[in-house]
Amino acid sequence: MKAVTLRPPEPERDFAQLATWFSVLEDDSLSEQGLKEYYGKRREKIIQRVVDNEEGGLQGFYWVYFNNVESCSIDLFVKPGQRRQGFGKQLYEDLEKTVKNAQVNELYATIMDTSAESRIFAEHRGFNERWHFIPMGLNLETFDHRAYDEIIVKLEGDGFLFTSMEELGNTENSQRHLHTLNDETNLDMPGHLAHGRWCHILSKDTSRQVGFSAVFKQFLHFDFIPLMGILHARPLVAKASRRVHHLK
Repeated sequence: MKAVTLRPPEPERDFAQLATWFSVLEDDSLSEQGLKEYYGKRREKIIQRVVDNEEGGLQGFYWVYFNNVESCSIDLFVKPGQRRQGFGKQLYEDLEKTVKNAQVNELYATIMDTSAESRIFAEHRGFNERWHFIPMGLNLETFDHRAYDEIIVKLEGDGFLFTSMEELGNTENSQRHLHTLNDETNLDMPGHLAHGRWCHILSKDTSRQVGFSAVFKQFLHFDFIPLMGILHARPLVAKASRRVHHLK
């Protein structure tokens, strides 16, 4: 194989290309500035490397995000047309040494169903499928939340309470309840929902939180504990839609 160079990326030099590649990996647009801001806020949890060919051209990268002291999420990308030449192998071998030095026990990688070669690459290195996600989109600009007004009234009459962190107060007790709800719904989103976002919590008799929705920038996430049913999910989205329009 030709000589290559592995090095830490330089934001001003490399992040424009990395943002383009992240957009491919995540099937969602990411700007250079957005990546710089993300990295700037989390740099202590991130280790990254890029690979250059002999001419100094950027061929790929890896990005390690430490979820906690025992696990991390990884992204690895080699640009099309340069694959099967050893760039991915060298990137992964360096990545593996990095996480071993950090004494991490678990690696997580997200792979698109449409990328068979990515799955083969991961499985060849011992990865096994643990979750299967189906991303879906909802246009909150056109979503008609009024269709669920009657359901919301009925649920409130049955003892459910729609509230928010703003109304509950961003207290330690509220955060503990939200953390418990995160665990129960198996939410795998890093960070704290109480900061930089808002959430509606669907509760009954205010003693147990059973579902929530969260808006961050242009994204909406909602979840609820098993067996609550779609009846509760729909008004939760409706409440979130109202809040989005209110925030504008």
